[in-house]
Amino acid sequence: MAVLGITTSKEGAQALNISERHFKRLKKKFRESGPKALIHGNCGRSPHNAYPQELKQKVLHLFRSQYQDFNLSHFTDTLKEEHGIAISRETVRSWLIEAKLYKPKAQKYRRRKRRPRSKKEGEIVFLDGSIEVWFGQEKYTLLLALDDATGKALSGLFVPRETVKDYFRLCYNLFLRYGLPLRFYLDRHSIFLTTRHEGVHVKQSAEKPTAFQTAMAELDIGLIYARSPQARGRIERSFRTFQDRLRKELAAKGIHTPDEANRYLREIFIPRYNRRFAVEAEDKDPAWRKPPSNLKEILSQRMERKVKGDFTISVEGRILQLKPPRLTMRLSGVKVEVRKLFDGSFRIYHPGGELIPYEEVRRQKKACRKTRLRLKKRTQEGGDIFPLQLG
Repeated sequence: MAVLGITTSKEGAQALNISERHFKRLKKKFRESGPKALIHGNCGRSPHNAYPQELKQKVLHLFRSQYQDFNLSHFTDTLKEEHGIAISRETVRSWLIEAKLYKPKAQKYRRRKRRPRSKKEGEIVFLDGSIEVWFGQEKYTLLLALDDATGKALSGLFVPRETVKDYFRLCYNLFLRYGLPLRFYLDRHSIFLTTRHEGVHVKQSAEKPTAFQTAMAELDIGLIYARSPQARGRIERSFRTFQDRLRKELAAKGIHTPDEANRYLREIFIPRYNRRFAVEAEDKDPAWRKPPSNLKEILSQRMERKVKGDFTISVEGRILQLKPPRLTMRLSGVKVEVRKLFDGSFRIYHPGGELIPYEEVRRQKKACRKTRLRLKKRTQEGGDIFPLQLG
């Protein structure tokens, strides 16, 4: 026990929460050098593994001048890939906070339960579109295919808006590179699922499949329809990453046209995204299947047309002259199947399944009503009608 202000070494060590031996060592140093002996020897020294100040200033300058809109992870990845500066995210974070260039955000606790990933790559593939001002001043839609098992971005395409032909083009590139998946995970867009309802004013069936459903049924690809964005959380989170990173990278590279954006997306961004965010599937044996040779014809919009007496049909305001491959082939009055491919060309099939060649016939221009009245009046008056070139 301490008496008259005197403390034993044992009591002093207990008060400082150190060993008695270390307390005696400090007491000896204090007697020899005074209070400064109690200061740690590394105080004020720069650590041997510290980054040089020149590197720190360069990182801060890059953030101020080019990458102020980038988040911490994106900025750290860009430093490594674009500038060859490999430092940790936490180091970058501490430097930016110290320079008052970054303000930490309060973390919100969110309670959720995620659906387990698929076991094989190609077992389930998400397919969706996101409308944003990705580049330039106008809004474009990014169509994206994402694997559920690995989180890998498989294929992407910038288009003016979501259409079935653009989804077919995306699927065509996907199938050629990887193969056919077992199932697609989709939203309830009218491209994927018919949203028509039967009514007395229109003779149409609500059960008629969409062109996308017909093509996927022929390819034996199952379709899963989500009833909420949360059910497709993986691709929604991927879109947030794309919206955060891709838009800023396109702006930093000065890209303002769809062709340049698609090239950057395909050749640079998607491979970089997969290296950073993709994981390995639980089962190493992928579930992709080999696509058929007539893949383009399957990925098409299908319609039925009745052949006229002159062996022509009308499709979307265009007149197609059919050329039967055999003289014995009956065409007049026959209903043929017309398939419009995603590249804009047509394939016409006889009910027996035979492909029918065709050529487009130029439609004659029809004179407007005012011109027809003038023509009729001149004819009745016996005037010369030949100067009127009706085309």
